Amino acid sequence: MEKLNFHDERGSTLIEFSLTILIFLIIFAAIVQFGYILLANNIVETAAFEGARAGSITPDPLNSVDVASSAVDDYIVKVLPGWTSGRMSKDISITGITPEDTIKVNVSYDVPIMFGNALFPSSGGSFTVIGESTMTLTEKP
Repeated sequence: MEKLNFHDERGSTLIEFSLTILIFLIIFAAIVQFGYILLANNIVETAAFEGARAGSITPDPLNSVDVASSAVDDYIVKVLPGWTSGRMSKDISITGITPEDTIKVNVSYDVPIMFGNALFPSSGGSFTVIGESTMTLTEKP
């Protein structure tokens, strides 16, 4: 009868490596996801600012909303092509057409979450970032 040797550690390194690499991959995915959310937030904030700026300095105040909407679209397409899909929405409002009235631009984008339905079932697989900017219409000479 052969005696069993329980001190044989062949294969233990592979098991330890597979458990460790799983933890590192999860941490790496979380870092990448967080970075993508920060990037989207920065782009959405800047797009709202660009839209409000363009709408506030346009020579024709009646056209401010259209100019602001075009500026938002132009900025987002220029920075990241393909962001004009159904994930992005914008809301532009203006209080009047005289100087000292304001234009307000809200831009939102649904950032897809990696493994969203598995890790965060209540989120619907996305995280919404919102950018807002309000500016005063300027007097044109």
